[in-house]
Amino acid sequence: MTRAFPPVYSPVRGRALLRALLHTPHEGTRSDAAVTSACFPERRLLLTDSGTGALTLALRHTAASSTEPLVALPAYCCPDVAAAVIGAGGRIALYDTDPQSLSPDWESVQRCLAAGATHLVVIHLFGRIVDVDIARDLAHHFGVVLVEDAAQGAGGSRGGVPAGALADIAVLSFGRGKGFNAGGGGALSVSSAEWTARWGAAWHELPSRGRLATGASVLAAAAAECLSRPSLYAWPSKLPMLGLGQTVYVPPRPLHRAGAATRVLIDDALALGPVLLAERQKVEAWYYRELGRWPHRLVCEPATNECSGALRFPVRMPPQAAQPLHVYGVVRSYPRTLRDYPEVLPVLRNAGAALPGADELARTLHTLPTHRLLEERDRRTLVDALAVAFDAPQ
Repeated sequence: MTRAFPPVYSPVRGRALLRALLHTPHEGTRSDAAVTSACFPERRLLLTDSGTGALTLALRHTAASSTEPLVALPAYCCPDVAAAVIGAGGRIALYDTDPQSLSPDWESVQRCLAAGATHLVVIHLFGRIVDVDIARDLAHHFGVVLVEDAAQGAGGSRGGVPAGALADIAVLSFGRGKGFNAGGGGALSVSSAEWTARWGAAWHELPSRGRLATGASVLAAAAAECLSRPSLYAWPSKLPMLGLGQTVYVPPRPLHRAGAATRVLIDDALALGPVLLAERQKVEAWYYRELGRWPHRLVCEPATNECSGALRFPVRMPPQAAQPLHVYGVVRSYPRTLRDYPEVLPVLRNAGAALPGADELARTLHTLPTHRLLEERDRRTLVDALAVAFDAPQ
C-alpha cells in the first residue's frame, strides 16, 4: 500500500470535534478573556477566524489615522503575512533573513526602519524563536510598533517566555499547518490594559462567524484529520486542485471573530500543545544527531535560552535532490520571496533591495516533518536518502 506523509501534523481530538459540533451559538459572543491556558498567562487572547485576520486587526489599530502603515516584513515568509498588510491598507518594506539561523538580518531590519517603516513584524519561522529583545530595542529606537507573529511558534519559548507573549502585541494561528491545530482560527495576544482597551473595542465590532460557517470548519477539520493518515494522505496529495504542500497568495478577506465551535477546538489545541511540543523537540534533536556530519546543510541549533517549537526541521538542498523525498513530507515551503508575488509588488516600497539570504532560502530551504506520524523507522529511511542526496555532487 502506498503511503505518504504530510509536512506538518498536529492532531485534532475526536472528543473536541464532537464538543465543537454540539456547542451552542450564544457562547461564541462572550468575552474571550475566559479562554484559559497555561500557555499564555497574563495575556488577553482575542480570537479571530484566522491568524491573517488577527495580524490585519493588529496593524489597522496601531496605525496613526493620518499615516499609511509601512510594515517591515521578512522577505522569506508566508504570503499570508503580506495579505494581512494589504488588508490593513498598508505598504511593505522587505528585510532579509539570515540563512544560517532563520532570524532577521538585523542590519537589513535597521535599513527598513531608518527608511520610514511604521511597523516591524518578526516571525518565528518553523518554530525557531526570534530574539524579540533585539527587535524591541530597534522598535523603541526608531519609534515603530513591534508585532510578534507567532503563528509558527508552536509552543516554543525564549528565556522561559512563550512565543506569542514575547512582545506587547502578538499574533497566533490555529490552522492545520500549525503547532496548535484547531482546524482554523487565530488570535491577537495582547498584554497591557491600554492595549486591551484598544483591542477589545475593535474586536467587539467584528461580526462573529455564524454557526453554519463554524460547523463547516469543524467538519473540514475532521476530514483533514482523517486524510492526514499516511495510508490515506497519498491520495489527496496527488490532487493538484487541493494544493496540499503548496504556498499560494490568498487575497484579504473580511475580518470576523472566531465562532463558538472554533473556540472549543482552540482550547483543546492549547491543552494538547505541550505533549506535542515535547514529541517534536525529541525528533528535532534526533535529526541534529543523525545529520550532524553535514552542518552546511542545516540551520544552526537553537540558542541555549531558546526552546524551539520544532514545527519543522529545516535543511538546505537543491529542489531536484528533494523531489523523490516528497512522499516523506519533505517540502520547499516558500519557493518564492514576497517580492516574487505579483500581488505584493504594487505595495512594495523597496523592490530593488538586496536580499541574498531570502533568495538563498527560497532556492534551497526544505523542511523535514517532526510530527508523530513519521515514526523512527520512517525517519531512518528518510535520513538514509538524505545522506545520498547530501553526498552527491552538486
